[in-house]
Amino acid sequence: MAMSNTLGRVACSAVLVVAACGGDSTGPKLDSRAILFQIQGEIFSINVDGSGQRQLTDGTHFDGYGAWSPNGSRIAFTSNRGGQAGLYTMRADGSDAIHVSTPAAFGGPYLMSWSSQNVLAYSWVTDAGQEGNLVTIPAAGGTPFTLQTDQVIATGDWSPDGNRIAFVSTRDGGTSHIFVINTDGTGLTEISKLTGAAEGAPSWSADGRHIAFMRAFTSGGIWYVNPDGSSPVQVTTNSVDAYPAWSPDGSRIAFTSTRDGPGDLYVVNADGSNLQRLTTTGTYKTGTKWRKVP
Repeated sequence: MAMSNTLGRVACSAVLVVAACGGDSTGPKLDSRAILFQIQGEIFSINVDGSGQRQLTDGTHFDGYGAWSPNGSRIAFTSNRGGQAGLYTMRADGSDAIHVSTPAAFGGPYLMSWSSQNVLAYSWVTDAGQEGNLVTIPAAGGTPFTLQTDQVIATGDWSPDGNRIAFVSTRDGGTSHIFVINTDGTGLTEISKLTGAAEGAPSWSADGRHIAFMRAFTSGGIWYVNPDGSSPVQVTTNSVDAYPAWSPDGSRIAFTSTRDGPGDLYVVNADGSNLQRLTTTGTYKTGTKWRKVP
């Protein structure tokens, strides 16, 4: 299957970040307000006031699923620039791309997140017709560790302490919901208790207190819950709102929506007030990631 088709049809794919080999202590840092997103196989950044939109990849390959490293100096992403889908990192300005790993995968790898301990989480498909496995690997390369072996959809996010991963799975009967698992593979827990529509794109707040996610169709919009699944809060009520990402201070959430057209970026307070539109480009965006370093 072609890379663009395989990656493009994953409904809830997140953009993720990886450390360069040996860590991410070097390289320029962008403004802490910068948000990453993806348009048709290219990675962009933008400031939270809507200024400074910048294309970070060159348009000659599929590049996607990028997100910030722990200190914001590098971005991890998936690319087929080596002829096969693999994991890469680049500086925050798009330069200095480094090949990290090329998993032997039928589809993917679909990067999920980069932990505070410089470990990557990603999903990949072992064969046609299967959903992804949930895997972690050191950001500098090394031996992968499989946490889950089936029914994992390619979105997820590390907890701020690096001890847990929130991810999407259809393991409860075909509808996608949010689960949390410890990084040793124990403690699998379903946390999105809402019934009915599919859920996806979990995003952990920087203080570890909440996990935001998107919900489709009935009672759709952006929601968040406590990490144990308690106290669900609906932030937006529009079923076309997707890919939430918390601000570093936990007061706001960025997301993609088609509420005013083909698809742009918005920011809203965590209580649902003060909705702001950041872009008016009219091209659908996915994989929203807000740099977590204040």
